[in-house]
Amino acid sequence: MLSIGELEAAIVREPDDLELRRVYADALQEAGDARGEHLALAFLAAAGDVQAAGRVRALELAAGKRLRERLDKDYVVRLTWRLGFVEHVDIDGRSPADKFPRAKLRELIEKRELIALRGLDLRGIWNAEWSPSRQLGLLPELVAGRPVRWLGIGNGPIDAPLIEQLRKALPGLTGLGVLTTKPRSARLALADLPDVELASRKMSSIKLVSSLAETLSPDLERLVLHGMDDRITADAFAPILKRDVFPKLRHLGVFGPHGLTWDLLRALVESPLLPELQSLGFCAAEMWDDDESEGWLKDHGRRFAHLRMFTSAHWSDDDNAHESGRLGLLFKKIDRSAEAVPEIEHHLQYSGDDKAHRGCWEELAEAMVWAGRPEEALGPLDTAIKLFKNKVNEDSIYTFRTRIEALDSLVRWEEARETCVRALAYEDDNSWTHRHHGRALRELGRYDEALAAFKLAIEHGANEDDDEVANVVGWAYIEQGRTQWQMRRTDAALGTFAKARLRGDDTAKRAAWWAEGAILNQRGKFAEARSCLERAAEVVNSADLESPLYELGETLYELGEYEAALEVWRRGAALFAAWTEIEEQTYALLALGRPADALAVAEAARRPEDAARAFALHALGRTDEAIVAVEDYAHRTGLSEPVCVYRQLAGPLLQAAFHRAAGREERARELFAKARRAEHDPRALHAALVAELGCATGCDPDLCGRPAAAAALTAAIALGDREDAAARARAIGAAIDAGSGRLMPTRIWEVHGALPLLGVDTSLAETVLAAIERCMHGLALTGAATSH
Repeated sequence: MLSIGELEAAIVREPDDLELRRVYADALQEAGDARGEHLALAFLAAAGDVQAAGRVRALELAAGKRLRERLDKDYVVRLTWRLGFVEHVDIDGRSPADKFPRAKLRELIEKRELIALRGLDLRGIWNAEWSPSRQLGLLPELVAGRPVRWLGIGNGPIDAPLIEQLRKALPGLTGLGVLTTKPRSARLALADLPDVELASRKMSSIKLVSSLAETLSPDLERLVLHGMDDRITADAFAPILKRDVFPKLRHLGVFGPHGLTWDLLRALVESPLLPELQSLGFCAAEMWDDDESEGWLKDHGRRFAHLRMFTSAHWSDDDNAHESGRLGLLFKKIDRSAEAVPEIEHHLQYSGDDKAHRGCWEELAEAMVWAGRPEEALGPLDTAIKLFKNKVNEDSIYTFRTRIEALDSLVRWEEARETCVRALAYEDDNSWTHRHHGRALRELGRYDEALAAFKLAIEHGANEDDDEVANVVGWAYIEQGRTQWQMRRTDAALGTFAKARLRGDDTAKRAAWWAEGAILNQRGKFAEARSCLERAAEVVNSADLESPLYELGETLYELGEYEAALEVWRRGAALFAAWTEIEEQTYALLALGRPADALAVAEAARRPEDAARAFALHALGRTDEAIVAVEDYAHRTGLSEPVCVYRQLAGPLLQAAFHRAAGREERARELFAKARRAEHDPRALHAALVAELGCATGCDPDLCGRPAAAAALTAAIALGDREDAAARARAIGAAIDAGSGRLMPTRIWEVHGALPLLGVDTSLAETVLAAIERCMHGLALTGAATSH
């Protein structure tokens, strides 16, 4: 087995060998080295593990601070990580340098985190007054022992002979970025490279741009040009956009003034090059500082969704990394907030303490919140509030609002409410803050105060023509309707949701139609619910975190339209990677009389639902296998999640049903009796769950208690105990009438599926099924429902 040192040497030789990295990670972990955990987590993060990604970001933040420590005072060092290693370093001076920091740079490069270093950009610290030959002569020794394949060099008269001398000393280079006053000469020494970046403070020759196709390699994969002036137009790049030249080009960057930037982007969206590109570079400030072009980029942002976007530190300015900051703002504008974070962080490395840039901490925090990382946003927000001396004023109000948004996302309602109160003390006519204040109050159970806050949000925004304010009002109506719904004022809620559809954007309209459909579903008005939910589903896309497709499928199922329900559920499974309700497709297929297909779906699920699989097995006559499946299902109890009491009861219920179907009556009756011993009241069931299993605070009594109570009711029916069944049915109805929960519909598939297997009085089973349905829809049980 190779030693850690031998593994590191192997990674230097083969930096793209991922298996080597895995072995290295294992070796480090066995040696008790914390770097091993970092590498292992990085692989999990790359595979989509969100928790691992958060941990990796924290580790890289701490490691980056340590690695840059010796350089931070005079330089800004940007580290680009990949799978636990730093693969690219970009260094810039905080002020004009009078010397090249060779010793400190070498110290950084020798760190173990940089053994797979592939790129080093030194253009930001190049001293134009020094001899170019002398500075270039330092580089081979600087990067010795590292697999560097790309270098950024120059800021002066770098010509072809100097570049050729460097390439001879470093024959492994596959790419160069050259900032030079002699671009015509420099291009000749770049002719055979697949990666070329040519920069000049002012590049004004159209002929020079046109000649690149003749000079550079036909196998060129990356081309980046800095310094275009007003004389160069988008027409000069027509052969590239039309794919007439450079057929392997996958990365393009052109940095120039506004006219060129905007014309190129508009030409690119119509070109055959766009779908083949992997990355795109442009001057962000030139798009951000112009309202029309900024709006255009927002409208067309999805056309660029497959591209990694980058900007330049060398055009149009290199003052405090404004370009990175501007690119971060553009990323936020086109719904790519996760990518905004490192750009804004880079800008703040330069100017984080500057008074003029205190608001940039808020921009960073907002990007983190929008990227689903609210916990990480609290650090930048604390920094900003400290810089603002904890005062709410014209400069800091947006920082306090973003803190509200972060606390809201973290479900820290009391802190969110307190922050809202502070913000409203400064600006009491702000619709957005009133809306969030109402949301915090509602989640704290202060419903009447919440309604008053939503009313203020609506009143203050009612006369505004601004689309953003109108959308805030639309969402205030939605939050008002949700509060009324929780207060069991469903008629008022329906009217409020109708108002929301008149003011909000597409997302708000979807939420309003969705809520209306859910209420109508609860009332058993399935045809009307279907209409609302179909309207909500019209604007669903894969970027959404939630969707009404699940409820729409349920409604169609209720209407007996099993094929349509199956199609909707399949659409949801195709759109959402986290979709786990795959068992619903199983039940739809069973209803269609296709048990073999149902079993195939259940067994193909990433997280198979044992109950659904058991029903499919039983329908195929494989009841003994169904018993094995459901006994395993019943065995997995005590899980601290919202459905664990339900599973505790549904497990024995299903076991009993299948044992009875297999002719094992005695065992069936034991299990039915076990299910029956549960408490009647859903809230009592929930209390037992918290006391006995240590369930999380967020456990919903309806999700835990009501299905469990219905399962116990079904067990009573199976045992033929009419008196107990009637008492349980009355208890469920009374609990709902007393407002035991939020009246959200909860489909009890296992109970539905078990009833036909119970083998008792058919009329009694049908009555209980009707009682369960009515409880699920939030209706009081009639005397007829319990008269049996």
